Amino acid sequence: MSVDISVCELLRWDTKVGILPIAVGTQKTRLKPTVSFNVSGLCPTKMYRMWVKIVLRDNYNYKFDKDAGLFYGSSIENVKKYKEMYKEHSARAQLGSVWQNGPINFRDVFLSTRNTPINRAFSVETKRVYTVSLLITTDRFYHVYWFVDPLLTFVVTSLSSYTRMKPLLEQSSTLNAVEKENQELCATIPNQAPGINLEETEILSQPS
Repeated sequence: MSVDISVCELLRWDTKVGILPIAVGTQKTRLKPTVSFNVSGLCPTKMYRMWVKIVLRDNYNYKFDKDAGLFYGSSIENVKKYKEMYKEHSARAQLGSVWQNGPINFRDVFLSTRNTPINRAFSVETKRVYTVSLLITTDRFYHVYWFVDPLLTFVVTSLSSYTRMKPLLEQSSTLNAVEKENQELCATIPNQAPGINLEETEILSQPS
């Protein structure tokens, strides 16, 4: 079985500052852009579960350089061991035909810088970079399909740091809108599907 996965509105994750910044505080903050996927190739009569996985990308702190207009990283001493964080789609287990009927939106993914965040938000750290991926499991939590796109990456910033880079972000959004329009105008040119990191493995225990 060949499973095809794509990210909806992927250009919203592309930015001129290198990594998408998200301002997060102790109060929970919704992950924006919303993570949304299109999936095809699942068995229509089998039950599946959809999960968002958020994990640290590397062992660096990232700081925004206003003059360069980019983030740069510096290594961290005494790195802690961080666990992977999972969020199941609110629809829980559904038939493959249901998941393939339209975009799979994860609108209820929240972030917080609290060590023990409330309302099931993901606990994240300022200046750290995280990657977002999609996992598909059977209703018994095994036979995982794992999808990773390199653009689904964000850096956690403070509100003051986010304000300084806001003009660059607004410029990036405008350019992305123009690029998307140009792609639609060039629909007669066949597009090659981007490489997909898709692996099949097993979950030995249910993600918490």
